[in-house]
Amino acid sequence: METRSEMIKTYLLCAALTMAVFGLGYFCGQQAEQHGPAFGTPAEVMKTTGTTTRRASARPDRIQQQRNQHKSALLV
Repeated sequence: METRSEMIKTYLLCAALTMAVFGLGYFCGQQAEQHGPAFGTPAEVMKTTGTTTRRASARPDRIQQQRNQHKSALLV
């Protein structure tokens, strides 16, 4: 069984390491906040690359067609 002083040293070492890790994370987070995002806003990225993004779920005509079919199935 460990002596009381060894156990206290272990707890102090764990506490110091925990504080160091969280302190370093906090410091890095503050530095990242000052520099801003690496790639810019999505609108800026689309302007520079000249591409537009399309999502398959953003097709209003297909969605409307499915809604109409669903409504007609409910009526029958």
